[in-house]
Amino acid sequence: MSEQATVDGAGEIAAGHGADGRPRAIAVGVIRLMATLCLAATALSLLARYWWLADLIANLRVQLITGLIFSLVCIICVRQKRLAVCVMLALIWHCSWITPYLFAPQKPIGVRSLKICTVNVLTQNSQHDKVLAVLKTADPDVIAVLELGTALESRFIEELSDLYPYRITQPSDGGNFGIGLWSKMPLQDETIFNLTVPLVSSISATVSWEGQVVRLFATHPIPPINARYFQARNRHLELLADRIRKQSETTGEAGTVVVGDLNLTPWSPWYQKFLMDAKVEDCARGDRMASLSPTWYRWPMFPFGLVLDHGFCGGTLVCSGRKVLEDIGSDHRPVLLEFIRRRESPHLEVENLEKK
Repeated sequence: MSEQATVDGAGEIAAGHGADGRPRAIAVGVIRLMATLCLAATALSLLARYWWLADLIANLRVQLITGLIFSLVCIICVRQKRLAVCVMLALIWHCSWITPYLFAPQKPIGVRSLKICTVNVLTQNSQHDKVLAVLKTADPDVIAVLELGTALESRFIEELSDLYPYRITQPSDGGNFGIGLWSKMPLQDETIFNLTVPLVSSISATVSWEGQVVRLFATHPIPPINARYFQARNRHLELLADRIRKQSETTGEAGTVVVGDLNLTPWSPWYQKFLMDAKVEDCARGDRMASLSPTWYRWPMFPFGLVLDHGFCGGTLVCSGRKVLEDIGSDHRPVLLEFIRRRESPHLEVENLEKK
């Protein structure tokens, strides 16, 4: 805390010795404490590349922006100028991570797309009817299911086999890392592989869509709730990015799609590192305010949610649509993604501009 800020605080307390000033002094103290906590969290977020707790804080940038804006308004009201400057600088720093998603170019529309849905169903979720109803309504070409248990797998086989006759699955009832891929199109070169933790599996397969081969990856790294898991998640992402990049460079496949619950938000430096290492594009860009829509909720309200479920594309594909679907009884929401050929994108973007 600066010397001037200390003097300012002392002045406020001195003014609050009277009965009328005491509530103001208490309010100023609360405001300063809230702002200081937000600033401390901001400082810690600078270490997100190296420390698991700092990474967790970095994933809360939207919540920190909300707290800093509220703090700034209150600080201006009580005329804490130096503290207001610090809060504004912190706001600028956090907003620099968010704004590329809010002001990205509009996505192209109007062409038949490849529709892929990624859904973390939550292993202990028993609301299977709700899961199936939402997926049937969305009607994707491919469904990637995370935290797949044997009971839900049986329901999928019973009710979706006619629509999705091709599948590769590895359900698990003993943890939260069962996984499966259902497709309307034949799956080829399909494989289940592990990157770091033996119980944490990912899926790779190809489909033929519109005359081109598209490589699909579905993944769900371990949540970084301590230092060991933080390192495991980061290593998982590094190895997956290396696999994606090498496969794209050597196999000659036209397009690449990666989906899953990555257990981090776009505001983490490890997320941005994955994008660069894998040489893929983020499907959330171009969604404007929708890119902030949580896909995971601790409690069912906006401030208590995070964007953890993602889609990426590369090669000849570009994302033309992204939608967070409704509640399925899980702590996650399904995300429906649409992809088109990249060569069709410029024409459609011009067409969109002409319609505005």
